[in-house]
Amino acid sequence: MSGGNALEKLNRRSVAEIDQAHGTRCELVLDTAISLEPQISSTIVKVESMGACIAYHESHEFGGSVVKLSNTIGDFEQDLSDILQSRFVRLYQLFDRLDRPVLTADAIEFCFAHELGHSKLYLNHQHEKPGKNVEFLNELEAGRNKLPLKISSGKAREFWQFNIGGYRDRLKRAGYTEESFTEALIVNSFIYSQTRNEMLSDDFGLWVIATMHKTKS
Repeated sequence: MSGGNALEKLNRRSVAEIDQAHGTRCELVLDTAISLEPQISSTIVKVESMGACIAYHESHEFGGSVVKLSNTIGDFEQDLSDILQSRFVRLYQLFDRLDRPVLTADAIEFCFAHELGHSKLYLNHQHEKPGKNVEFLNELEAGRNKLPLKISSGKAREFWQFNIGGYRDRLKRAGYTEESFTEALIVNSFIYSQTRNEMLSDDFGLWVIATMHKTKS
């Protein structure tokens, strides 16, 4: 068995598990993404229990590109109705044009497609600038450091909820309350969505979702 076939089978098992858990079509998302950008086929897809988010991309210094999917919903559905409204505005606009509501499964599919977009960006960088992976990773870190909460809203919410590393204590000492922290999450999500890498990954994710629905129709 070739390495490529082994990776494909690993990824198929991963997305099949997510589809079974969440009633999604992540396997179709993966197929569509690869049809649009074949290099994405080298991305490793893993399933984990993640409280902070539904999907996450890891760019490794040695060049590996991994997309992780959560097999639990956690607070994702609640986030869709509050802190993620500004983050998912373009997805809602797309579904308005499709004349249908955004369901939780649709949002999960978009998150997966978005993270595959991050993988595409990293793989493109490796092709265009061989040996300069750290440059890409430093740019990502610099973008996060400019956020009001310094980390993504999903992680910030988890760190606050469980006071990881004294995170909630530090913010409370700085004057944050439950209400003002929730407001900060919304602002943090919007600012994060406007960073270059997030916008480009959104572009790809929307391309994938739009293509899926166009093919279906």
